[in-house]
Amino acid sequence: EQAAHDRHAAVFLRLADCAAQHLGQPNEAVWRDRLEANNPNLGVSFYRLAGQAGKGDELLRLATTLYRFSVTRGAIQEHLGMLRAALDHPAAQQPTLARAHALLATSSALVLAGGGRREARELQQASLKIARNLNEPDLTAQILANLSGSIVMTDDSPLAIAEAGELAEEAVTISRSAGSPNAVAGALRARSAVHSFAERYEEACRDGLEAAGLFRATGNGKGLSRMLNNLGCDEIALGRLGDAQRHLEE
Repeated sequence: EQAAHDRHAAVFLRLADCAAQHLGQPNEAVWRDRLEANNPNLGVSFYRLAGQAGKGDELLRLATTLYRFSVTRGAIQEHLGMLRAALDHPAAQQPTLARAHALLATSSALVLAGGGRREARELQQASLKIARNLNEPDLTAQILANLSGSIVMTDDSPLAIAEAGELAEEAVTISRSAGSPNAVAGALRARSAVHSFAERYEEACRDGLEAAGLFRATGNGKGLSRMLNNLGCDEIALGRLGDAQRHLEE
């Protein structure tokens, strides 16, 4: 019976791993439907993996994918609990790529659930340390961009904006040298936001336009939508109402 349970968990872990490669991509709807259809089995698989020794990375990967899936389902609290359980699992304490992703996902879940931004920043910093040590440029750039955003959302002092700007600048540099187009776009969006908070709207629009072009070219509709909204606001601040209307309507 235990062997059958182990096989069941392995099957649905493979499904989650496959889906993780497609979430955020143009064909994500197909994979979200598959996850939705198998949601009860995925939950059972998580708790079966949690009961197995030596399955830390698998548990972290599954928790991270289920959280990414949960964002559109309104089940943030449930999956925040699963992420915390996975991170606390004795077999999940090594500084692996799966742990870095889970730490970053937990920081996002905390903010969406209305939790402490201070704890979220601490989780991001822990994730960043792992990503740097593993030489993962895309993930490093993503975390730097997220950290930059976390700072300006909680502190608009000149020192905080300067710190956020340094993080966003590093994210852009890393992503341009070794990252994917989506990573570059995410870093540019973060730098654009810092410029906007500092009321440097010309620079914000410059980065925003480039980021929007990259998001559009890669089919990242969610990234494009967020960027166009921010870009429109920056263009309004500059009095470019025609450009703002065009981008907000898009």
